[in-house]
Amino acid sequence: MNKMIIKSCSTILLLLLFLSSDYAQQIESSDELLKRIIEKSEQSNSDALLIYKEGEILVESYFGEKEKPVETMSVLKSIVSIAIGRLQTLQKLDSLDTPVYHFFPEWNQGLKKNITVLHLLNHTSGIQNVPNAGAEIYPAPDAIQLALSADLSDPPGEKFSYNNKAVNLLAGIIEKASGLRMDKFIEEKLFKPMEITQFKW
Repeated sequence: MNKMIIKSCSTILLLLLFLSSDYAQQIESSDELLKRIIEKSEQSNSDALLIYKEGEILVESYFGEKEKPVETMSVLKSIVSIAIGRLQTLQKLDSLDTPVYHFFPEWNQGLKKNITVLHLLNHTSGIQNVPNAGAEIYPAPDAIQLALSADLSDPPGEKFSYNNKAVNLLAGIIEKASGLRMDKFIEEKLFKPMEITQFKW
């Protein structure tokens, strides 16, 4: 597969199975086991089943419409993390310990001055969050400003709390550091070199 399929306006589940070598060998030797995995994937209303072994695709099955765009939702948090790593390899970010206020000087005060890029990445920033992130983020005219204006619910670095606002702030850091909006940076520096051509943010 040399393309990535992403859609941003449907409710879809993408099932990716990265199997251990031993289990993958069992699958290769058992058509019946493989058939059961595919059936269970379809019964669970999955949109796609991809099984990889050592970089090779063993199974690529789509259910319903063939190869329809799949909304990967929070799977893209991993892509955002890779983009932060790419900033480092391009020498546009010195360290994950760089304070966020390096990019957004208004945070050079109070406890916010202690929040680093790493805190945003590992969900320990302490930025106030709500269980249903969409209730705040989707109606916001500017998701980055929403994150910047949020209060802290915990001191930075003390507590893990899965945080969509923090990831949105990473988008702002990518733009500040690279001069490109995050989607354009990822397209140019990640997707194009990997020949990923079909995607939508």
